Amino acid sequence: MHEKQAGLIFDARDVVGESLVWDERRERLVWVDIIGRRIHRLDPLSGAHESWQTPDLVTSVGLRNDGGAIVGLRKEIALWDFYGPFRALATIEDDRPGTRLNEGVVAPDGSFWVGTMANNIGPDDAPVPIASDEGRLYRVGPDGKATPLSEDRFGITNTMVWLPDGRFVTADTTKNALYSYDWDKKAGRLGRALPFFTGFERGLPDGSCLDAEGYIWNCRVVGGSCLARIAPDGRLD
Repeated sequence: MHEKQAGLIFDARDVVGESLVWDERRERLVWVDIIGRRIHRLDPLSGAHESWQTPDLVTSVGLRNDGGAIVGLRKEIALWDFYGPFRALATIEDDRPGTRLNEGVVAPDGSFWVGTMANNIGPDDAPVPIASDEGRLYRVGPDGKATPLSEDRFGITNTMVWLPDGRFVTADTTKNALYSYDWDKKAGRLGRALPFFTGFERGLPDGSCLDAEGYIWNCRVVGGSCLARIAPDGRLD
């Protein structure tokens, strides 16, 4: 395995930086600081930087076709236009006060897929231990309807990518595992979880993205301090 050094392009000083998305129209990088309650936008060439405060924990961000954003907050999915108010689209697990949203990504069909987890952030923003698998996966349609994607439970939902053959890959950070699912389009549900990339000894899996060759780049946290490039067959590249 050939390692390369990463270069710093912006010293964001985030508390928990997450959900990096490249805005092709504006040629800007967009991401969130969960505990800092901020959304960032950066021109990596010029260094021009903007940031906006959010009304609550902000856990994920995606881009809309009309130029605005779709944002995951603590419990709500909201629409936002990089200015003005956050407009609630859906509330997830309103009947479960001990959970919060985590990873969220715009799916190939334009819906927003989002995961939940046991809330690990206390009232003073200090870490709270995760005692059980409370996380689930949801699909939020344009009408704001939130539909569970499976009955599977996760410790920490992370990574949402779609392989070229249509398989969906997601991770459970607490289990050091990435799983693949077939998508039952007719039923609007995920199939059975299959182990995809498990037991890697360097850190634990966090977020991922897909490259032009269909390979997954997975961030390794909790001492991993690296990116792992994973082939579509689950082999470490």
